[in-house]
Amino acid sequence: MDEDSEVEISKEGKQLEIQLQSGGLFFNVTEPLADDETMEIRTSTMVVGIRGTCGWVEIGPDYVRAGLLESEIECRAVENDAAGSVMIQAGMMATLRDGVPEFQVEMLTADDIPDFIWGENDEILGALLAEAEAAGSQGDGQQDAAGGKTGGDEEVYFDPEEGLELPEIPDD
Repeated sequence: MDEDSEVEISKEGKQLEIQLQSGGLFFNVTEPLADDETMEIRTSTMVVGIRGTCGWVEIGPDYVRAGLLESEIECRAVENDAAGSVMIQAGMMATLRDGVPEFQVEMLTADDIPDFIWGENDEILGALLAEAEAAGSQGDGQQDAAGGKTGGDEEVYFDPEEGLELPEIPDD
């Protein structure tokens, strides 16, 4: 959790619910849940269904965001039928802004990963980055949000299929 976060956790049988009231929450579910198990992270405006994946959910001043580092998740709007739901995959994030009737889905950049994940989960994030780098690069650039390649000094997007161009994580 981010240092100023507030959460409530409730469990009924095999249904786990984490209510994120403020701040941010990193999750890393290393073993997929059984078919009869559920885990949801809820905010006042979004529900994120987690099965076996790694990412975060954060509440900002006028938005709620889910970012994903592994696998895929479904994000559903609460009390906003127009927004509906979206599926995002590794390397993507979904944002639901106040007053905007739909999810905004975009590719992650290194700058999108919140500081509390870098500082508190370096071992986990480092393992994920090493795994992505081991997968190797399939070309000279990275994919942009439209699936095209970027190169040179352009912004580089997080794409676990091609490797990462992220800053070094400090030792302290």
